[in-house]
Amino acid sequence: MYNEQSVKPLRELDKFLTSLAPKIVFRKIFGIMNALEMQVEDDNYSTEAVQLLCKAILETAHLYKIENISIIEKYLNDFMSSFN
Repeated sequence: MYNEQSVKPLRELDKFLTSLAPKIVFRKIFGIMNALEMQVEDDNYSTEAVQLLCKAILETAHLYKIENISIIEKYLNDFMSSFN
């Protein structure tokens, strides 16, 4: 069953990234975010997979040379804290 509360924190990160550029520009990040949402949407997830996907989002943000990486880190840290 889909748990909206589990994926709600990702919505804020989605809004932030979309405010920087159209989704097609950051399609790799949004692809990883989709995988992350699928991991947690039913509360049956691997903590290690969630951590690695969060790391992949950050690394990809560096690849894209996105400014304000610290904002992305904050969203992901907040997201991860809800799973600890």
